Amino acid sequence: MLGVARQYKVVGIASSRHPVRYQSSVFFNDEHAAELAEQGGNVDALGVFVRRGANAAQVAAALKRVTHGLDVAIGSRLALAEGNLVDDGKMAQSMVVLVVLVLLIAIGVTSGAMGVSIRRRSKEIAILRALGARPGSVRRMLLAEGLLLCLVAAALGLPAGRLIAAGITGPRFGFLQFSASYRIVVTPWAIGWTTILMVLIAEVSALIAVREALRIRPGDALIEAPAEGRSLRKPRLLAGATCLAFAASTTALLTSGWITLDATVGLFAPFGVIALVVAGAGLLGPWAVLFLNRLIPGAVGALSRVTGFFAVANVKFNHRRFAGTMGPLALGATLAGSAVGMQQFFNWQAAADVARTVPAEYVIDAGRIGVRFSEDLRLALERVTTVAGTSGLSNMSVISKRGVTTGRAQIFTGNIEDALNFPASDGDVSALDANSIAVNASTATRLGVARGSQVEVRFPDMKSARYEVAAVYGDINGVPPLAMSAEAVRPYAKVPPYQRLYARAGDGVSASDIKQVADRVAIDPTVVEVRTHQEFVAEVARQRAELNQPFMYIVALIAIFCLVATINALAVGMLDRRTEFVSMRLLGVSHRQINRMVVWEAILSIAPIMLLATVLAVWTTTLFVVRSPESLMALADFVPWDWLAALGGAALIAGAVGTMLASRAVLKEAG
Repeated sequence: MLGVARQYKVVGIASSRHPVRYQSSVFFNDEHAAELAEQGGNVDALGVFVRRGANAAQVAAALKRVTHGLDVAIGSRLALAEGNLVDDGKMAQSMVVLVVLVLLIAIGVTSGAMGVSIRRRSKEIAILRALGARPGSVRRMLLAEGLLLCLVAAALGLPAGRLIAAGITGPRFGFLQFSASYRIVVTPWAIGWTTILMVLIAEVSALIAVREALRIRPGDALIEAPAEGRSLRKPRLLAGATCLAFAASTTALLTSGWITLDATVGLFAPFGVIALVVAGAGLLGPWAVLFLNRLIPGAVGALSRVTGFFAVANVKFNHRRFAGTMGPLALGATLAGSAVGMQQFFNWQAAADVARTVPAEYVIDAGRIGVRFSEDLRLALERVTTVAGTSGLSNMSVISKRGVTTGRAQIFTGNIEDALNFPASDGDVSALDANSIAVNASTATRLGVARGSQVEVRFPDMKSARYEVAAVYGDINGVPPLAMSAEAVRPYAKVPPYQRLYARAGDGVSASDIKQVADRVAIDPTVVEVRTHQEFVAEVARQRAELNQPFMYIVALIAIFCLVATINALAVGMLDRRTEFVSMRLLGVSHRQINRMVVWEAILSIAPIMLLATVLAVWTTTLFVVRSPESLMALADFVPWDWLAALGGAALIAGAVGTMLASRAVLKEAG
């Protein structure tokens, strides 16, 4: 605690069989530990030592029966209650969200790959149909192929996934911040569920690809490839539009405040919107390819009279084939654009909330995790300027006649208005005294209370007191649901050391003056950080962006994977056009012109998909920012133009190179 210094003598080093990264404790004797806790003889937790051979779970169950109203924690919950572990719950929820997105992408990529395979085997399937194979037989054949594909992928992917997971969560090289005790445990249940998910992906992808196979007619066995035609079925367009409309309506409900969601559901909801947009992109891809190529034949023909004409004609007529190869790119680019745009808006929103709710000119933070400020430091700064301090108290229960809720309380010392600007909907938060509290709107609704109501507050050590609700304030991101003054807490519980100090600028007082006083009292100047209001807002935005960096990495990996899958499908599609290229050579078309034609085809296939992804990224970001005029003005800053430009440029270059190399290989083989 900064502002309090004592000298100690090291009398020993505690050894343990566990790794060094677990050792983070400093040990005192019992009497001195109680003195440092300043609990006045009260305790907020009791430790129970289980005899050797006893079952901890059974002992915990017995304790719960006799300790009504108390929490009994064992295992990892015990470590969380002691503060010795980091709660990985939110990280686990984020991983579930990513699994859902990956499932969606995997179905799109796998169905696209199977569609390419079916188009390559179209003559084989047509011959089977001509020999009497029924649609059900073709369907069963493709479902069996999907199952075999899944089993091969599981045999290769499960060991590789285990190694990759160990790498990204490792203590030294991992970029995901897990607690020190986090371990990857491979169990039969985990392997079984993963395999079931892979089977589900393969079979759903096969069912999607079956529709392509059943379009092949027995008469197509007489030609090189089945004729696709220019028409697209309207159900696909309607399904894509429905996904986008449902995403828009869901976002409207989320941002308007018309519905209140549970915290976990609220975490999943934005990603559900992204999943709907990504699905819509996959369904609308063929329409985008067909529509754009109907608009630009004259422009392409002017740039390249022969090869451009051939390319536009091919892409327009075989739009399903080209759009099928572009499916992974449509999914990956739309996911990257929508997810990154939404995340950049949330980062901005966090900074904007702080800018509105923190009126102080200077914010004093500790530069190390776990360090707190003492009252001596706040009083020393009070001699220079006006200072308010805030601390947090967990496990506070608020009880009314209509219910009970448990949460965290924000404890204030000094003028509350110097610390936070509460948007009070009823009452005045700055009027808090020793007999009153303030609650946020959602807590007031849950408890059925309003300004002037009486509630009972139960403190962590089970002491309780009655208070009057002096104010109800709006829900603020990052602000606890309960606010109290230090005078209201001290008779019943110890006020924790300050987590943060807020200072108003006095006459001639600068950040360096505050830093000088804080350094002198804190002794260690490296752990006191004094920021201006603008610097503090920028730091909050940076921390929010850093917190979400792992998600950005994973989105980038998914986008790169989709790009590789697209280029592979585009190049493989060239290998089936041997007869077409030979016919063009007989008509006098040169090798160079054929290479230019396939490059134009790649451009005319990739450009509509990237344009669609950009439009959907802008549209998805707009759905979230439209509720605020100031955020709507900054819309252009939220759209990840750099991500989309990099992905689109890489797709165009790789597509041109890949198709040209594939066409050269086909022409070389044909002689």
